[in-house]
Amino acid sequence: MLKKGLKEIKAILTLKTVNLSLSRDETGCNLFKSFTRRHPRYFVIPYKSIGVAINNIGRFQNADEFFSSIIGKNSAAYFSRKAQRAGFSFSLINPNDFIDPIDSINRSLNRRPGKKLTKNYHTKRLSYPIDDFNRYYGVIKNGELVSYCWIIRSGEIAIVNRIMGKSDHLGAGIMYLLLSGVQMDLIDSRQSIKYVIYDTWFGASYGLRMYKARCGFVPVRAKWNLAELGDN
Repeated sequence: MLKKGLKEIKAILTLKTVNLSLSRDETGCNLFKSFTRRHPRYFVIPYKSIGVAINNIGRFQNADEFFSSIIGKNSAAYFSRKAQRAGFSFSLINPNDFIDPIDSINRSLNRRPGKKLTKNYHTKRLSYPIDDFNRYYGVIKNGELVSYCWIIRSGEIAIVNRIMGKSDHLGAGIMYLLLSGVQMDLIDSRQSIKYVIYDTWFGASYGLRMYKARCGFVPVRAKWNLAELGDN
């Protein structure tokens, strides 16, 4: 345990600092306020600053170039193709057309992964805003939604706000198909998105870290700011 703790501390001390710019509007300001508030356990640091899981998708010219970066044995590309061979497909969705399937996905497990789900995951009638800031994706087989991802976009950032899969399909690679598909769409849609943020690194389980790493994410020290007016 001590050895693991020292390794974590060393990793934290050597994190690269990345400046992350949110749009200067209501959505961006609310996110900025949330991410920079005091951490509930470590009061001297902002809430989302140390070990933020990030993928710099701005370095890729197109989706194919990104996909080539996640290939290999037991890679995100491998599991994505496995899911496709099994008949699963990735697409943009309107979550308001899938209220019951989303509720079924949320209720298929009480813990994800190793953490008990908060009550709002069991609230069936959530509000899913349809606007320029929010984008939704799903994996579908035979008309059934088996996983979904809710992305919030602000400035140069796309934030994984919620990502869930149905428990009896997780072994088929659907979550790799979902997260790789999300990033490929963000690259090819040319929405000026440079970074994808997927919560934090050091509080995640080993399995979740591996999933994030396979999909291109690394931990960084995040320095949040709001874009200058006219740069949104």
